[in-house]
Amino acid sequence: YTFKDGKIKSVKNSDSSSNNIINIYYNGDLKNVYIHYTIGNSGEWTQLPGEKMDKKGGLFNLGGSYFISIDLGAETTLEACFNNNEGGWDSNNGGNYRFTQPGTYYVGNGKISQ
Repeated sequence: YTFKDGKIKSVKNSDSSSNNIINIYYNGDLKNVYIHYTIGNSGEWTQLPGEKMDKKGGLFNLGGSYFISIDLGAETTLEACFNNNEGGWDSNNGGNYRFTQPGTYYVGNGKISQ
């Protein structure tokens, strides 16, 4: 399943992209978090401020306050930064956050863990 624009979408097993999902839990200083990202090496970023993340408040004790699931399609990497659509950014000190394979990640305090 994927989550986008406040809706849960089912992904069929025959869909070649179904194994290329990145789940991100974000726990940082920002509130009302958006993720601004680019998939693969296309250089095309989401339109600002990005996609709004779903507030989870540490769902199942996974350590994240905000969540999003992103389908990578045929790609396997994602580069992202986070913002609150009010001028506050977490871009990992300008280096952004890089996710190098599908899976579930936790982002907080400038670190990524899987």
